[in-house]
Amino acid sequence: MANTSFQAPPLTQSTDAHTTLCAALGGLGSVRIRCSTPGLEHVASAELQRKLNASIIEVQPGNVECTIDCSAMSPAATRDQLYSLHSVEHIFAVLYSGRLPSIMASESATAEAALEHITDAIINGITAEQWRGALALWASCLATDSSSCTSTSIAKLSFKVTKRKVCAKGKNKTGKLLHPFNSTQLAQSVFKAVQAVHNGWEGVLDDPDLTIFVRVAKTSVLVCIPLCPTPIWEATPSGGSTRRLFSKGNRNLGVKTPLKPTIAYPLVHCAGNLDGTTDIIVVDPCCGSGTVGECACLDADGVGSSSSSIGRDSIRRPVFVVSGDMDEAAVRIAADNAGRRRCAIGRRRQCLIDVVRWDAANLPLRDNIVDRIASDLPFGRKCGSRRSNRCLYPRLFRECARVLRPMPPVVKGGGAGSGGAERTGGDGEGDRERGGVATILSCDRMNLLKGVEGSGLKLWSEYVINIGGLNGAVLVLEKASS
Repeated sequence: MANTSFQAPPLTQSTDAHTTLCAALGGLGSVRIRCSTPGLEHVASAELQRKLNASIIEVQPGNVECTIDCSAMSPAATRDQLYSLHSVEHIFAVLYSGRLPSIMASESATAEAALEHITDAIINGITAEQWRGALALWASCLATDSSSCTSTSIAKLSFKVTKRKVCAKGKNKTGKLLHPFNSTQLAQSVFKAVQAVHNGWEGVLDDPDLTIFVRVAKTSVLVCIPLCPTPIWEATPSGGSTRRLFSKGNRNLGVKTPLKPTIAYPLVHCAGNLDGTTDIIVVDPCCGSGTVGECACLDADGVGSSSSSIGRDSIRRPVFVVSGDMDEAAVRIAADNAGRRRCAIGRRRQCLIDVVRWDAANLPLRDNIVDRIASDLPFGRKCGSRRSNRCLYPRLFRECARVLRPMPPVVKGGGAGSGGAERTGGDGEGDRERGGVATILSCDRMNLLKGVEGSGLKLWSEYVINIGGLNGAVLVLEKASS
């Protein structure tokens, strides 16, 4: 049986106590984490590799699992790097992740036998080193959190178990249950297994020190520790970090459909990083509250970067963002949010945001000057209508084709020293030639695809992203060759 009866100093309200706790647990080493995303997982994978030197293990729709080596960083630096991730919503320290085919329902399967396999996986499948690494990472992140430990030592923590049993109404296509147990039985089994490993831990329902999360989907079982009870972009940091620019208390959300930053950041970067040898011009023709434009500036301003040289973003040139909207109230709100961002960042400005009122179908911009267009278009739910989209989308796409920089000519066989066109790596899949790119988001996919036809743009790739339960379409468009 895996046993983690290690001693630790008392937990207090201070950051130093949490740092001491990490040292008592053996320090931070290699830890497996799981990051949840609304979509565009390749952006999250690239950000994890760029900022944390992560080794990607598995990428699934809505999730990225990877291993990070924290031995070269202090607990505070590790915490800052985790909280500087912009494309993920929640981060978990993974204790167990695997497949247990024996938990599926069958004629001979019983709830007790299926749950026994899950209990055995927790007791014998999680080593003491995995417990120490996950708890040390949890303790390092806890110092930035609004929650606080009240127990006297790591051996006497209070905890609770939250669960999620993923299946279509609990049944398969034949109408039979996928698993012989229900969610309550699952939580009780995991609770007993955790107490068998940590017999000094106390189970509570309200205000626990620690939460154990278990997720069962068909034969897949995941047991992990949430590192933050709220989405990363809403969490309260320590030390006055400017990373929490998008917390609800620091933004004006007066528009009908404000976009979450965990959607806006991947939207901007799904076609590659905003880097280059010249100044980068980014345009959001339908800005709303201005979230997309501000997310284009995050890495350029160094928001959330730690003092460690590991994982630092290298933006070579400033970014200039022009955000606009037809609605006068939205323009005022976007300008207010841009002003709050300037006050929070102060002098560390490598990115400028200008907010104007304009017609997205008649942009007051010169031809062939824009590097990136990123926008969340109205799709006819709370804002606009599908009927108006049939008119708006084609006109907007024609304007995008006019202002985007053309793609440079492709030189076949180009390479190092061959005089080929410059290639730049980014968060997109593979390298692409430098040129103007538009990344457009909408849930009205049919009108999106119809609007691209004959607009002067061509479809590079298409992705699906979750917007409050709706499946949104993200189109990556480039200027068609003349």
